[in-house]
Amino acid sequence: MRWNYICDRCGFKFFNDYSKLEWTGLRVCPPCYDRRNSQEFVKGKADRQAPPWVRPEPEDVFETAFRLLEDGNLRLMEDADPTALSKDARVLESDT
Repeated sequence: MRWNYICDRCGFKFFNDYSKLEWTGLRVCPPCYDRRNSQEFVKGKADRQAPPWVRPEPEDVFETAFRLLEDGNLRLMEDADPTALSKDARVLESDT
């Protein structure tokens, strides 16, 4: 049995066998039919923001084996242990 119906979207009259039930619940004609977007079904994955391991920041190490002279040069202090200085400090020491 066929009867007339009015499309809920465009308002034109069609036969009932020409109608489609849309995901919004509207009864529409095929040209007005709007498929549901597949992106609406995508589910997000949980993302751990924390790093797998951490450690505290080490304390700053200051080398105080040099003293600044009035002329702007660095001079090795007499009581400094030369073996405890870094490689860069030993290069400066050999220049004096």
